[in-house]
Formats: sequence, structure tokens, C-alpha cells
Amino acid sequence: MNNEKVAPLTLDSYPSWKQDMIAILLDRNVYDIVLGKENPPGEDATEKEKMRFKKRCNKAFSSIYLNVSKDLRPLIADITEGKKAWEVIQKYFYPESRARTISLLDQFFSCSIEINEKIGLYAARLRKILADLLDCGEKVPLKYRAFQLIRFLPDCFGAIVQAIYRWPDDQFTFDQVLNELIAEEARLEQCS
Repeated sequence: MNNEKVAPLTLDSYPSWKQDMIAILLDRNVYDIVLGKENPPGEDATEKEKMRFKKRCNKAFSSIYLNVSKDLRPLIADITEGKKAWEVIQKYFYPESRARTISLLDQFFSCSIEINEKIGLYAARLRKILADLLDCGEKVPLKYRAFQLIRFLPDCFGAIVQAIYRWPDDQFTFDQVLNELIAEEARLEQCS
């Protein structure tokens, strides 16, 4: 990435900051460290491998710390690990509470396509809510994800929705339904 800084995290910028930071952490090859998916090298690793991992851990933390506004830095001032800093920030902005989970579930099940909105953008909004739910530890069953995608579509999608309802369960997935809807959207645009 050419631009390795993002707008600093402020009280009202967490959702966009998080997405930008994920891109930076992925670019720097440290996102798995932040998620706790990558473990330190074992005892049999060379000193060079251990040092390389330590540098990447430091890079993960500094990437996060330097992209947090000065007034929020005290949240992570006593931390030196990227994984812990990420968790503290996430917990501060999105506490794992029943009220938050219920609010997100309500957002998900009431999310509807806007007038003239493309199917892809609508699906992206649904995916964002699903990601926020995962952050709270809530996983929406696959069939409900696919169902929500077709639930509030305009009448012009009626025929394809009826066809999708007859699909076997193993094909009734978010991605397969989305692909079919995008193809139908393109067909409808060509016909008009």
C-alpha cells in the first residue's frame, strides 16, 4: 500500500477505521498475528526466525497505535501486543453485550434493499452487519443469510425468487443466491 496511514481512530470513526486497518495489517502481513491465528516460532526455530516474528509483532502493535487519535491512545498505552490492543479497542467500541447483539440482529432482519440500490451494494450492507454480529460472537445460520438477501426484493425479482425457493438446501447459500440475483438484475436492466 502506498498510503500506510489512515484517518486516526476517533469516537465516531470505528467502523471505517477498522476496515482501513484490516487492509493495512494485511498489507504488512501481520493481520494473522493480531487475530491470534499465528503463533510464535517453536523452540526449534532459529534466532533469526524468532527475531523476524518479534519484529512483525512490533509492527502489528505500532500500526494500530499510530493510527489511533491521541485522545484515545490511553486505552492501549500500557499494551505492547497488537492482538491485545485490537481486542481492547474492539471491546471499547463494540462491547459484547446482549443489547448490542439484539440490536444487530434487528438490523439484519429488517435490512431491506433501497430504491434503485444495486444487489451487490445491498449484499455488502448485509455482510457488514453479519461481520459485526460475528464480532459479538453471534453467527447467523446460513439459510437465514440467504433468505434475508431475497426477503425484501422489488416485485420485478418475483419470478427468480420463486425459482430460488425451490433450490435444494445445499445450493441455498448467500453467495449462490447473490450470484443468481446479480445475473437477474443484469438481465432486467438489459430488458428495460
